[in-house]
Amino acid sequence: MKLNPKDYMFEELPSYLVPDPDNGETVSSWIASMYSFTNVSRFCEITTAEMMTVEEIGKSTLLNFALNTDTGPCGFLTLLPALSGEPQKVSVVHALRQSHLWPDVYAFIGDTKPPRLPTIKLEPSNGIELYLKPSYKTYCDKHQVDTFYKSHPEDTLLPNEGKRVRRRLGSLVYIPTVWVPAFTQPLLPNQALERVNELCQMMPESSQYLFNEIREWMTAACTEVGGNGPDSGYSILTIPWRNVSIEHQFLLWAEGELVKLYPTESHQHQNSG
Repeated sequence: MKLNPKDYMFEELPSYLVPDPDNGETVSSWIASMYSFTNVSRFCEITTAEMMTVEEIGKSTLLNFALNTDTGPCGFLTLLPALSGEPQKVSVVHALRQSHLWPDVYAFIGDTKPPRLPTIKLEPSNGIELYLKPSYKTYCDKHQVDTFYKSHPEDTLLPNEGKRVRRRLGSLVYIPTVWVPAFTQPLLPNQALERVNELCQMMPESSQYLFNEIREWMTAACTEVGGNGPDSGYSILTIPWRNVSIEHQFLLWAEGELVKLYPTESHQHQNSG
């Protein structure tokens, strides 16, 4: 029996990039379904083309690029402060939005099944641009990470001690939009690192350099702040996102932004009803 392009996709692309009909209209499935007839070769082309575009526009204009509603979904990896006693996890920001009513930037984080909203966080009190700008971070290298998790639980972070790497990194890192479905369910830092490495290894050798920052960011995410402060157990890349005030006007705005991003049939019916 001759396979059609969709059959090839299911064989070649990792399962977490394939739309799951049982999930219905989730953000993950919506983005993945845009590429439902894409084989690995085409997926790699789309991925590298987007990363080259991001490299061209530069970090200084990346926030404006992501806030532009015409671009649709975007992809950033972030680390949210964890609740007491819970392991810290890597989440994906698939939309950054600004309202004319509120000058702040809001991050739509993780997955959702419309019309339910995703997790929404408000930018830190000193703004989000600061966290996009690289600053020097000191962290454990790949070898240390690999060695550590051979004898330690995955839900712990590496102590910030011993021989370390010092490199300029932002606390928020851009990833290709087609990678978003791989991170809509929060992952432990080491799990997310493994997934990033798997996705990077799919790319042609000639374009591997485009993903070095993402790999390094994920490696750094496995290192804790250290010391005795209130954030001592957090990853060095944790962003102090703020909770939003859930008011009726805000909910209406957020739902409207979700419709713009993911114009599903159910949303259209909801608006016309």
